[in-house]
Amino acid sequence: TYFIPTLRVDADCNYATKYVITCKLSIYVGHPDDHQTTIHLLWKPKVASMIEVVAAVIVFENRLLAFQRGDSKFSYVANKFEFPGGKIKENEPQADCLIRELKEELDLDVKIGEWITTVEHEYEDFSIRMHCYLVHLESFTGLLKEHISYFHGSLDDARQLDWIEADKPILDILEKNYRHVFS
Repeated sequence: TYFIPTLRVDADCNYATKYVITCKLSIYVGHPDDHQTTIHLLWKPKVASMIEVVAAVIVFENRLLAFQRGDSKFSYVANKFEFPGGKIKENEPQADCLIRELKEELDLDVKIGEWITTVEHEYEDFSIRMHCYLVHLESFTGLLKEHISYFHGSLDDARQLDWIEADKPILDILEKNYRHVFS
């Protein structure tokens, strides 16, 4: 008599959220007529956490001021226009972060205005939650430390720029609720 073991594998995946997939893998080993040994494995792929960032919608001389990023290891954000800002440090208030980032990147001294919106966007390699604020600028020298160029113009002309994906919904909000600020 020969014992020929059988092997059966069942996978049950649960898409609990858009960021986490949980899979239960069951492996059955043994002869079908006998008791089978069952091994259960739970697999949860590592998912990048949400990065908290702030961004400034800058009004200068009643027109929009936006900035073009330089090269990046992520091609989908390289050389695209954006609202400037950056990552929030642990326990850092959003307004303080935006003041710090604008000083570091553009040598701007600003007072943060009203909150516009918060946008979540999922890129291929990371996800962001971006808190956007209106910033009125009194002067701008054109100094660029981390960007390669800037745009100073109307909302209509801004639509023609190549924007990073996360910032595109902001243009819609500006068009709908803040057009009066840019005229």
